[in-house]
Amino acid sequence: MVLGNSRQPRAVSMASNRAIYSIALIACLVFVTGMLLVPGAAVASGQNGKFCSRTATMAFSACGSEIRDDYAIAMAICLNVSDDDDREECTSDAKEEYQEATARCRVQLDGRRDLCEAIGEDRYDPDFDPALFDTNFTNPPHLNSHYPVRIGNHWEFEGAGEHIVVEVLNETKLIEGVTCVVVNDVV
Repeated sequence: MVLGNSRQPRAVSMASNRAIYSIALIACLVFVTGMLLVPGAAVASGQNGKFCSRTATMAFSACGSEIRDDYAIAMAICLNVSDDDDREECTSDAKEEYQEATARCRVQLDGRRDLCEAIGEDRYDPDFDPALFDTNFTNPPHLNSHYPVRIGNHWEFEGAGEHIVVEVLNETKLIEGVTCVVVNDVV
């Protein structure tokens, strides 16, 4: 699954773009197969290593590093704005985005910790075999009822001042040896 934005608001940060691509890749690996958290997929650790919680903490640290980098770049851009009022607005916007991104990192950490409680602390190391993935996207045999990725599906969402259109296209892309259906997501 690939996420292709034909239009994207200027305010979307580079971190958001990377997150969107990551989500699209994960969606391909998870939703196309319907194999999310298959029993026995985790490799038993043989100890209480809290691998899931430690992974969540590491991802939170990476999220923080990414938003600090984005903030530094935004502030560097603001330094070069000539007009005092525009520079002040730029700085204010950068600080606001930093605070919002920090809050998003915290929400992600909380969600990951909740997932760890639900699935346990063992390592998640599924057998990744491209042959296990569906390739029929018109009538997938393992369709996920929560996210039915079938060619021709189309959703529209409204909220928070945004209009979002999601469409499953009759196109595929090869990712890590897996044929994935392309999803166009336009905000």
